[in-house]
Amino acid sequence: MTTYIIDGYNLLHRSFPELLVGDDLRTARESIEARVRSFQRARAATVQVELVWDGDAEARERRLGRGAFRVVFSRSPQSADDVILERCRELSGTRDVCVVTSDVRDIVVPTRALRVRHMTSEEFARDLDGSPKRAPGAGIQTTSSDKPTRSSPREVDGWLHEFDLHPGED
Repeated sequence: MTTYIIDGYNLLHRSFPELLVGDDLRTARESIEARVRSFQRARAATVQVELVWDGDAEARERRLGRGAFRVVFSRSPQSADDVILERCRELSGTRDVCVVTSDVRDIVVPTRALRVRHMTSEEFARDLDGSPKRAPGAGIQTTSSDKPTRSSPREVDGWLHEFDLHPGED
């Protein structure tokens, strides 16, 4: 069983910006939740989902769900990133965990030492939109020959340096 921990607003902003019409975040969140719920239901025997949002008063009043599909809202002073990191620490080594976010600095880098996988919001959105099913994998890229390649630790460190993302430094 794989547990997906999803950075909700990162998925929304990075992959579904068309849902952000005006100031109606609630409708945008509900649309994302419906898509992710369909993803989970289609894989019910093998997938659990925790969809994490930065909290607000309106959201806390809603039914949050239980079981294989949970919607979680952070509570001040915690951010959704804090909640995601905490869950990754709790679940590390106890089950297969895949964190869905494109937030490299605040989530991916801090979880590198944990036994969790990473999938970008853009990759996950392709799965939501019905792309062929595949196992998520951190660092898998498609080349012009369509053969998957895996980035080496040296390449990852090079990119982190290139974008001034130095893990463990403040």
